[in-house]
Amino acid sequence: MIGGGDWSEDRIIPDIWRAKQSKTKLELRYPQATRPWQHVLDPIAGYLLYLQALSEGAKERVLNFGPIDETAVTVAELVEAFDKAYGDTSETGWVQSPGQHLKEAKRLAIDASRAVSTLGWRPRLSPREAIDWTARWYAAYDRGEDMIRVTRNQIADYEALS
Repeated sequence: MIGGGDWSEDRIIPDIWRAKQSKTKLELRYPQATRPWQHVLDPIAGYLLYLQALSEGAKERVLNFGPIDETAVTVAELVEAFDKAYGDTSETGWVQSPGQHLKEAKRLAIDASRAVSTLGWRPRLSPREAIDWTARWYAAYDRGEDMIRVTRNQIADYEALS
């Protein structure tokens, strides 16, 4: 899950942002690994829809909310797309992290088919759009914009997609 305002350690988006701030290349352990990138607003919308359905008597108890777009986006592509959407002209980018690393799955995916069939839910943003929205949020932060306004505008833009 990605989106603006994540400052946690050992998470890809904050790591990209910190590399930009220090003007260093981000070290990636598995740049060709794919992950189910989704903007935080998509599962939140799904959970709200799910809660409404439960309050109306729905019996489904287990649902996943994730990207349905079958176009896999690698970790390296995420970094490159973030850089482009952020509008950074500096040469930060990424490099292969040296040394041995703990084994990780090459491909992670989420099966959201039950949420689609039960609730009619679908993500409103593709993984690429999620990256773009996230990068634009961080760029606005770095420009010193009013982040409450930026965040509310993204929520309004998201709602307009329904």
